[in-house]
Amino acid sequence: MDLDFPVILKPAITANFFPIVKRKALQANNFVELHRHYAYAASIIDQSEIMVQEVIQGGPRNLYSFCSLFRNGEVKAKMMANRLRQHPMDFGSATTFAVTCHMPELEEVATRFLKKINYYGLSEVEFMFDEKDHTFKLLEMNARTWGWHSLGAKAGINFSSLLFRDMHQESLEVNSFERGVKWIRELTDVPIAISEVLKKRLSVGDYLKSLKGKKELAVYSSRDPLPFVAELFLAPHHWCKRGFRI
Repeated sequence: MDLDFPVILKPAITANFFPIVKRKALQANNFVELHRHYAYAASIIDQSEIMVQEVIQGGPRNLYSFCSLFRNGEVKAKMMANRLRQHPMDFGSATTFAVTCHMPELEEVATRFLKKINYYGLSEVEFMFDEKDHTFKLLEMNARTWGWHSLGAKAGINFSSLLFRDMHQESLEVNSFERGVKWIRELTDVPIAISEVLKKRLSVGDYLKSLKGKKELAVYSSRDPLPFVAELFLAPHHWCKRGFRI
């Protein structure tokens, strides 16, 4: 078997894997680790569901998303973002910090893919930029609203409202999305950032700088602070139940 390590071992279907392992993938740096992880995964899920994939280096700094409302082979509304921090940082299950950006290559590849499958609706198409050959590699597509979709409204593209209006055959007035707008998942981004600082992969100055400017907070709102207070109170319970790895 010819493999370019490191590789990751992951399930084709996460439903039976993630609740036990508490992570999306297991990284193997050599054949010994790969055999060990494979045996462990095979004890949880069927062997036919186990996938082995090459790791694209660079982490979340190279993680991008193309978000759109797509109909009849055309992009009706769009937004692009760089998902700079996630939980966990290596193979994240949830974005904790994202910032809008303009990457024409993402739109070109994503549009071709969505047109090929004749897709209609909202979607988030995820990419990793591969520093080896300087190309964007398609990771997966979320055919639904995504966890940080409220960033769109803050940047000028209210995806949920646009989909509602489109389904009711109302006219769509769509502007270009604003670049440099940020989305922050308060409760998980703080510990992730602290961990990155301790690992010397993020400076305190760069973290504080990332919080400046126009932003959308995932939960907190001065008009309705109760959900944030409740989440803060319930956080220890959720972290113990689901696991919180940084």
